[in-house]
Amino acid sequence: MQTKKINIELVNHFKDSSSFNRDELLNFYFKFDPDLNQKTFSWRIYDLKRRNIIISIGPGLYKVSNKPSYKPSIDQKIKKINLFLSKKYLEINPVLWNVKWVNDLSIHQVFKSFYLVEVPNDMAESVFNQLQTTNLGKVFINPTQDVMHQYVTNEREPIIVKSLISRAPTQIISKVTVPSLEKILVDLFCDEKIFYMFHGHELKTIYRNAVNDYAVNFTKLFYYAKRRRREKEIKEFFSINFPEMLKDIPL
Repeated sequence: MQTKKINIELVNHFKDSSSFNRDELLNFYFKFDPDLNQKTFSWRIYDLKRRNIIISIGPGLYKVSNKPSYKPSIDQKIKKINLFLSKKYLEINPVLWNVKWVNDLSIHQVFKSFYLVEVPNDMAESVFNQLQTTNLGKVFINPTQDVMHQYVTNEREPIIVKSLISRAPTQIISKVTVPSLEKILVDLFCDEKIFYMFHGHELKTIYRNAVNDYAVNFTKLFYYAKRRRREKEIKEFFSINFPEMLKDIPL
């Protein structure tokens, strides 16, 4: 049976389930391939998630995805920054994004956008110095909240260079590495100095809209929060603010 037809049957089989586990998924596949081995099965799970057919909501726990993946648009300035850095540095893969992407999820729009360039900590100062030689905009490095408020937000499309947390969840769009939605949500929560304008009630709105409008991989989100040593706080944030929305998510 063709993979496409099996995937359609899979969606129909699990679409009314709030969640299903790895064993239930394996039993589903056994109907079509009784000799399916664990290695092939693991690859199929990876492919299902890559195609946004299912999403992880906990370790070994999934549900059918009925929401689109988050795919922000890549503007010309991001492409220029990426091209410049790719020529200067062969050994790093910067993560680039525009804070205006958060506008899709928030109530109060950020009219003065700023760009983020995330690189390994030991490369941040070098990248900062190199970007200062361009005409791409005013450049700041790991700014404090005071610097953000007094200087960054008063510039026209400035660039912020900040340290990249290793194994952060990313995606590639138009040959540019950008953060996944899970990374954006965790960074907004953790980096109060840079994203102070999105905190308070606005942060709750952003999280609610993200979960309602897009496929969110909670396993990935909580793992990255753990990498940032804020897993407990983010889980509490979800439990307090969204208990009815996330009742099937193991917190």
